[in-house]
Amino acid sequence: MLCDVTFDRQFNSIVNLKHYPWIGKGYLSAPVKLLILGDSHYTVDNDGMFSLEEYNRCINDKNYTRDTLNCAVGTDDAWSFYKGLYDLLSISPYEAEQKLWDKVVFYNFVQTPMQQRDATPTEYDFKEAWFCLLDVIDIIQPSLCLFIGTRGWVSNGYINLENRGTCNIKYDKRISGCYPWKADILTKAGICSHALAIHHTSQGFSPTIWREYIRENAPSIFEILDTSESNNNELSRVKDCD
Repeated sequence: MLCDVTFDRQFNSIVNLKHYPWIGKGYLSAPVKLLILGDSHYTVDNDGMFSLEEYNRCINDKNYTRDTLNCAVGTDDAWSFYKGLYDLLSISPYEAEQKLWDKVVFYNFVQTPMQQRDATPTEYDFKEAWFCLLDVIDIIQPSLCLFIGTRGWVSNGYINLENRGTCNIKYDKRISGCYPWKADILTKAGICSHALAIHHTSQGFSPTIWREYIRENAPSIFEILDTSESNNNELSRVKDCD
């Protein structure tokens, strides 16, 4: 797949951003500027054991996320994360490139690679992730951030505490074992993005339930799948949150 690399020089200015986000070549002209956030990279082998080789590649290669995504697109052997995401959006792995990845931005929220499948990011990992996200939002200015996984709320309070912007999270009722949440994220530069966090798509995930939740809370996501590229090549800028 072709990736838009025009923002890479700006991404290089983000101190703790270890991996370039994937940016679809049609993102700038998409009807909705959507940033999809995975959870984190896991540097383990096929048996779930820590791989030092994979870990070193992950921390040293800024294209790691992009390469990982490219390996997962257009194959029936994609990881459960991608399969669940495609089921959620009612697209096949072979439709995903043009219907989804060509039109969105994607990267993993937590920048520190996990060394075990059941590893949990630390409070500092999440704090660093939030500050990186603020800088990414300033650069690509998404109107909506979709978190795949709900534990990203950890450490969001540091945004307000350290005067990096504002983030106000509102939790919804429990759905299939987790509490989805919504947020208005406003960076110090005045760029606003609305956020929505849903159940992780890899395990214990019901595409039907969560598809309905998205249709109720962020229906514009489906405009990306149903609408061809517009003629507007300018990045829309949102100045304040409702």
